[in-house]
Amino acid sequence: MGAASRLSHSQGRKGISIVETVYPASINIKTTNLDNYRVSVVLKYTALITIAGHVLLIPLFTWLGVSSLALFDTVGVAIWVFVLFLNRAERHDVGFFLGFVEVVASAFLGVAVLGWRSGFHYYIIPTVLFLLVFPMWQDLSRLIAPILLCALYIALNLYSRTATPMVMVDPWALNLLNALNIIVLFVALSAFAHKYRVAVRIAERELKEANRDLDLLAGTDPLTGLLNRRHILEIIEIEMSRLERGGKPLVLVMGDVDDFKSFNDEYGHECGDSALVYVSNLMKESLRNKDRLARWGGDEFLILLPETGPEGGGVVAERVREAIESISLSHCGRQMSVKMSFGMSVCARPGSIKDYINRADQALYAAKRKGKNSVVLWKEGLPGIWSLTSNSV
Repeated sequence: MGAASRLSHSQGRKGISIVETVYPASINIKTTNLDNYRVSVVLKYTALITIAGHVLLIPLFTWLGVSSLALFDTVGVAIWVFVLFLNRAERHDVGFFLGFVEVVASAFLGVAVLGWRSGFHYYIIPTVLFLLVFPMWQDLSRLIAPILLCALYIALNLYSRTATPMVMVDPWALNLLNALNIIVLFVALSAFAHKYRVAVRIAERELKEANRDLDLLAGTDPLTGLLNRRHILEIIEIEMSRLERGGKPLVLVMGDVDDFKSFNDEYGHECGDSALVYVSNLMKESLRNKDRLARWGGDEFLILLPETGPEGGGVVAERVREAIESISLSHCGRQMSVKMSFGMSVCARPGSIKDYINRADQALYAAKRKGKNSVVLWKEGLPGIWSLTSNSV
């Protein structure tokens, strides 16, 4: 939206008091870092699931008499709690590194203590997915790291074939640990996939919203909130295409605030901007729903009246002119009046948009020369122009 003025009606007459002008703020475009958001979600839920897995294994290792792994899992819980803290502080790189080291160390220690059949080696495999998710890894690192992990996994397997486990437990306990590790792994991967998909959907939605805001910014005048020149020309092109297919005529109305330079010189640019904002709002209120209004530049405005002939266009333009003429503005205790002149061009058949706009512009300047505060129509086929208001020519 454009700038807005704090306005109040004057007593005893139709007028507006300009108390303060609030300059336009840029459209607030969402600039969410999509990669960081995705990483944050994945890291958070990975930490929660890993903590739950460690908490589940601590009493089991204590019961089996494997105190070294129970102690390591206790330290692992503390590490992943710290990873959650780092994630909240947006230190995703450090959090990922600590988590990555903890998972790999847990897998190696579990195999070294209990052997390959315990299933702790499974946790090395999904770490490859994390390398693909985290943007802080360079392309070369993403290529080399999986190769190194594969080499470590093979080395761990070869080691387990020749080395004796540090702690011997019953086969049923190894089968139980293997099954638990498989369950934890599948739960973690399922949660990872779900949260990653949700994060991607949210990121895509925010990206679409940001693009819509950018489109709005690109097609909107920042002061008045009206369409800008580029956007109105695009709409006129669409209407001209309809006209080429046998559609109804349309009218272009070029409007200009009378003596606006003198207005700015006398009252200041801040007051001038406020007047433009209020005039813009008043013009919008006076137009039909299907009409389009744009700020053409400076104190000039362009109105598009679709499916409208000269008579209907004249009625709308006169209504806009009279609405503006009927109000007065007060600023710092000084009364001011704003009036506008309008030039109309009727597009009855396909032609150059530039030519039709130039005709409206010629009619506007004719209105300026003949007294201002009027509506003048450029009529094709006549040597000059003719007016809709008697005081213009």
